[in-house]
Amino acid sequence: MSGDWSNVGVIRGPQGLQGDPGNTGADGATGNQGSQGHQGGPGTAGVDGGIGQQGHQGHQGNVGTQGNQGGPGTAGTAGGTGAQGNQGHQGNQGNQGGAGNAGELGQQGHQGHQGGPGAQGDSGAGIRIVGTLPGQGPPPSGGQPGDAWLDIDGNLWVWA
Repeated sequence: MSGDWSNVGVIRGPQGLQGDPGNTGADGATGNQGSQGHQGGPGTAGVDGGIGQQGHQGHQGNVGTQGNQGGPGTAGTAGGTGAQGNQGHQGNQGNQGGAGNAGELGQQGHQGHQGGPGAQGDSGAGIRIVGTLPGQGPPPSGGQPGDAWLDIDGNLWVWA
């Protein structure tokens, strides 16, 4: 059988398929609370209370005997202060204060777990490593298809 040795270079297998994504990391810590907003302004004044109700009229008394006409009387004293009116309605609510400052960004979560193994690749062409060479190739003459030798530089020599 005729053939010849071919240097196929440094050998490496193909890169495997990418694994599944890892699990999501834990949530970061909660940021600090923002500053308190400004206090709203005072509400508007309430409405004055209305006048109280008039009392019931008393019963009419019996007619008395007519008396003598009296002289002019002295001026009477001023009447007392009337009763206090009802409390007015509650004023409107003041304006809302502005929003507080945003809190600081929380810490980054932990790295997720490594994905599982990828799917198995297709079978490659078969080779049989016959041995290693004490120096640089090529190997001794003669071989069978699929025979392979490794030299000291890591080169793979395959009989084709």
